[in-house]
Parts: sequence; structure tokens; C-alpha cells
Amino acid sequence: LAYGINDKNQVVGWYNDSAGIQHGFSFSKGKYTKIDPPGSTLTNAWSINSAGTIVGTYVASDGAFHGFTLSGTTYTTYTAPNASLTEITGIDNAGTTMVGIYRDSVQQHGFTLSGTTFTTIDPPTSNTTAVDRINDSGTIVGLFCPGSTCTQDVGPFQGYQKKGSTFSKINFPSSTE
Repeated sequence: LAYGINDKNQVVGWYNDSAGIQHGFSFSKGKYTKIDPPGSTLTNAWSINSAGTIVGTYVASDGAFHGFTLSGTTYTTYTAPNASLTEITGIDNAGTTMVGIYRDSVQQHGFTLSGTTFTTIDPPTSNTTAVDRINDSGTIVGLFCPGSTCTQDVGPFQGYQKKGSTFSKINFPSSTE
């Protein structure tokens, strides 16, 4: 599955091998490279910026989901405070802000991550949120579920855009999700 591409046509995503194990990959200039942070048992590479920094999530040997970056050959791991799951799904081209999701004991939240500071992103009335991507002007997009009609993985979800502190719904006319 290909999930991210940058301006240099470098692609990232994930695949299952013949044993059913999920690995991340990058694809550039006709060459595939496997992406597996040390100690991982499952890897998803979600996005890549123009500098070639890759972001994603992996499951560690302890069974926990952690976010990661891969810059060159250096992996860095991230876990949101009090989270049982952290996934980094997007990164700006400057590499200064990343976005994603985390789950705490109550619900799933979206977040931005600048340096080591996680900031929770939840549209008003949301009980499940994901932040999927960020552009170079800091605008983010994702999905959320208003009210209590959704669980962490089952909608119906709605799209949103967040510019500064303003959330705007993005829903195709007459759609059910």
C-alpha cells in the first residue's frame, strides 16, 4: 500500500511479506527499501516530506504502538503522554511539525508534535479524532466523529480542516460518511 509521496517522487507505505508480517517501505528511483524500526513487529510508513524524513508507526515487542521518524538511517521514537497508541501520519516539509493520532484511556485524539511538545487536537463535540496531514502553512486535515455515535474505528466520520484555531467541516454533499 502506498500512502505518502513527496515532491521528489519518493513513495512510502507498507506491505505484508510471505509470512504475513507487515513492514514499511520506501520506493525511490526504482529501488525499494524496507523500513522497520529496531524491535518492531509491525510497521506502517505513512508520509515523507521533501527532505526525505519518513514518519509512521510501529508495534514494539511489548505490543505497544509508537510513532517514529526515519531521517537518513536514524530512527526516533515518539509516544504521546498517557497513550496506549501513538501514530505519526504526517510531517511538514520543514520537519518542524508532525501530526497524528493517540489513544488514551477515554478516546482517540488527534495531535500536533513540535519538538517534544504534543498538542491535542479535537474538534468541538468530537469523541474520536484523527489528524492525517499538515501542509507547510500549518493547516491540518483529518477526520472526527461528533457526539457519541462512533467508536475508535467505526464511524460515521466527518472530515475537517483546521486553520489556526478555526475548525471547518469538509463533507461531500449528501454523503453518509
